[in-house]
Amino acid sequence: MDKAFQEHPDAIVLDLSMPQMDGMEALRQIQACQATQTIPVIILSALASRLNGEWMSQLGVVETILKPFNCLTLPTQIATACNWNG
Repeated sequence: MDKAFQEHPDAIVLDLSMPQMDGMEALRQIQACQATQTIPVIILSALASRLNGEWMSQLGVVETILKPFNCLTLPTQIATACNWNG
């Protein structure tokens, strides 16, 4: 989280199952900080199928990708979700 607050990345790919903080708490922190709340967030998780799309959109999630994912198409999925395709 500190790195996101300091470096303001172009996008954040976030898993819901993480060792020190769950993804939903990380998402809440991202949205609570004015410096990071405009960063597009992509959820990449085995739990993504359980999420409500409208609710995720309200939390700033631009895409949910279910694990296992295709590593060959992942960059394109991220670029499309963030509208980086031109």
